[in-house]
Amino acid sequence: MAERFTRDIHKDYEKSDLEHVYRTAQPKSWQDIDSWLQKNGLRDNELTPGETAHMLADLKEVEKAKVPFTANPDEAVSVLKKHRSQQAVEQWTQREIKEMERMRH
Repeated sequence: MAERFTRDIHKDYEKSDLEHVYRTAQPKSWQDIDSWLQKNGLRDNELTPGETAHMLADLKEVEKAKVPFTANPDEAVSVLKKHRSQQAVEQWTQREIKEMERMRH
């Protein structure tokens, strides 16, 4: 698990990753996705720690900007990445690293 984590912490998400989250979480809001990722993202075998961190960072920016939710994952990828803050990605990446270290102990 440590090797996978080290290798995948900086991996960005793709449309297929967000489609997986939409299928699994069945969200009705950005907050639904945020909550699901915080609870399940690091434990989900389909997502890497980096994909989870990037999605969470982008979700926070979209929520902050009060962007209306879209139920279409294709549109969501575009909306989320358009609002990306590299600083937020770095903060979430560090948060995921700490969480993975906590889970290993």
